[in-house]
Amino acid sequence: MRQIIKLFGLNKESISALMYKIGDRYSFDYFVEEEYYDARLTAIFEGFTQEKADEVLAEIYKVFGSTVYSLSDISLEETVVELLYNKNLYLVTAESCTGGLVASSIVSVAGASSVFYEGLITYSNEAKADRLGVSQRALKEFGAVSAEVAAEMAIGGLKRRKNFISVSITGIAGPSGGSESKPVGLVYFGVAGESGVKTYKHILDGNRDKIRKTAANTALFYLIQNLK
Repeated sequence: MRQIIKLFGLNKESISALMYKIGDRYSFDYFVEEEYYDARLTAIFEGFTQEKADEVLAEIYKVFGSTVYSLSDISLEETVVELLYNKNLYLVTAESCTGGLVASSIVSVAGASSVFYEGLITYSNEAKADRLGVSQRALKEFGAVSAEVAAEMAIGGLKRRKNFISVSITGIAGPSGGSESKPVGLVYFGVAGESGVKTYKHILDGNRDKIRKTAANTALFYLIQNLK
């Protein structure tokens, strides 16, 4: 018996360390594949009864908690599209430092046209203001890379439409542009829907390419958390 568990937010080393502790108690095999904090964990229960396998799986779920986003072998973007479809919602993306990576991943999924409304790349402050209605006050007082601007970007993507959800990203991908208070890798995310807006903050490691791709995956994960 094999069980695939999709996880987000932990690297391969962290997952393996936690799984080693579980496997040490229950004696089963597993392997982990991970890229940009999107991980595929395969637990192998050879010779286990269903009851014993369920016991181990319950322990795995307990250890990894909210980092589990699917028990099927599907990607972050496929999970987002499936949830949007099931909830009869349309998605708008408002991206800055990721430059359209989130929108691109969504439209790579067959059937995305039934749930994806539009993607906006508002790289400059002027575009954030013109296209998304981000206030000059927020841009001047908090800066483009801030929770306040991420929130206004996400809200601007909605444009008061019903049955919509939006995600925003604004950050510093580097290698330049960082400061002591706002280092390279600082990224803010916003998710807005009819119930309001939530913001999230991360400081991501790696070069420019890794930061951008990890940020795109992180935005997808927060969409899943809010859609669930």
